[in-house]
Amino acid sequence: MVDPTIRSARIDSLFSETEVLARYIRVEVALAQTQAALGLIPENAAQAIAENASVERVDRDRYREDFARVGFPIVGLVRQLSEIVPDGLGQYVHWGATTQDMMDSGLVLGLRDVVDWTGETLDLIVSRLAIIADEHRHTLTVGRSQLQQAVPVTFGYKAAGWLASLQRHQQRLDELRPRLLQVQFGGAVGTLAALYPDGVAVRQGLAERLNLGEPTISWHTHRDSLAELITFLGLLTGSLAKIATDIMLLAQTEVGEVHEPAAEGRGISSTMPQKRNPVLSQQIIVAARLVRAEVASMLEAMVQDHERGSATWQMEWTLIPDATSHAVCALERVQELLEGLEVHPERMRENLEISQQFVYAEAVMMALAPTLGRQKAHDLVEAAVADAQNGKMFMDVLLQTTDISGILSEQDLRRIFDGDAHIAAAGEIVDSVLSQRDRRGR
Repeated sequence: MVDPTIRSARIDSLFSETEVLARYIRVEVALAQTQAALGLIPENAAQAIAENASVERVDRDRYREDFARVGFPIVGLVRQLSEIVPDGLGQYVHWGATTQDMMDSGLVLGLRDVVDWTGETLDLIVSRLAIIADEHRHTLTVGRSQLQQAVPVTFGYKAAGWLASLQRHQQRLDELRPRLLQVQFGGAVGTLAALYPDGVAVRQGLAERLNLGEPTISWHTHRDSLAELITFLGLLTGSLAKIATDIMLLAQTEVGEVHEPAAEGRGISSTMPQKRNPVLSQQIIVAARLVRAEVASMLEAMVQDHERGSATWQMEWTLIPDATSHAVCALERVQELLEGLEVHPERMRENLEISQQFVYAEAVMMALAPTLGRQKAHDLVEAAVADAQNGKMFMDVLLQTTDISGILSEQDLRRIFDGDAHIAAAGEIVDSVLSQRDRRGR
């Protein structure tokens, strides 16, 4: 069963048989045109190939049968194209090329779309997070450590943390793009021997026609750039899953500080009408887990023998479409999640009160530390917390502790217990993160 909740329909379409064949044919046509321009094949041959080679004219059943029998898709495709192009000019199809040239260059053309869509969606998410961080820079909430209430923060600070991680991914994507988007053309073992001394000129011309970069050497069995893309997607979806995990936990009934966007029928239970399940967050987390598993397999597929891999290359044929589909799906779900995210500042304040003021214990300790020393201050405040857990107010216990009240007055403690004053640094951090986005021009 294909689960549409964890796959991107756009990516699945990109890797459909029709689209993959169209890219293979595009590379074959570009190759013929390049070689004709260099005088290596007749001009009328390149023209005939461009006019007659099309997906619509490929016998799909025959193509699949040849694929299954040969083990590779290009041999059967080239045979059909050679027959389709009239007047014997089909003999110039695939001139001096090898199967992997067509497959890898076609793959890179598809991955260019993947990279573009990833970048565009990531930019939209970053823009949305910047708005959330700015809007909630003063929205007091509780910071949690190991699922326990720790110290006050702002929701804007939390969103800025999400934002900063995605800004780093924007930089990674920019950096990997030129390494990934390179043409593949090398012939049998990558040396361009069949077209010597014109092979390099053909490769250069092909790269220009396809608007791809030109490598210094064939990368038939050097798959680091492909592995880098999938590893990047593993990192990216890990950050997306972190956002989804936070939101899923904040949406728990007992917490209720945020909710996923409401939509007709979304997240309903078959038996409990009151439930509103965080399905978008769940789908993001599941998709990210699958990508991380695919990263491991992609790294395994990197290890190829000599100048043409004999077993691991074929792993990519399913790994790359699956990993990119899961990753872009996670991006699409996060965009939807954040666009309609419901934030409940009043519930955040209420949850702070549950802590019985213990979230200010660190601040009390640090206020005492210059006089008492950090460790003694820590021990005194720890004892006060333990005492207050027996039904007493934390501030009352602090004021009744002579070693503390002799240093901090009630007015001092009330100033410390002022949540808004406590999180002044959070706003500065939000500004710092937002300034990084401004400097990048996004």
